[in-house]
Amino acid sequence: MNVYYYCLFVLFAIIAFMMIIDDNVSRFFILVYEWLEVNLRKTYYMVKLHPWNFITSWSIRYRSHKMARELLTKINSEVRE
Repeated sequence: MNVYYYCLFVLFAIIAFMMIIDDNVSRFFILVYEWLEVNLRKTYYMVKLHPWNFITSWSIRYRSHKMARELLTKINSEVRE
């Protein structure tokens, strides 16, 4: 397990050294991070908001049925009064 941490440390040290020496390397890592963030957000919204997604369609139907039941009870209570 120690070899793993040493390898990670050496890799991090090499990357940090390259970032100190050349500004383009640091800009590259910033752009890669932003690219990953944009792609993760895109995937999240595609999964969450896709109309054929089971969970999304189920939650919309559940809220609609719940609202319909509440409106029916409200209408029925007003009619009986």
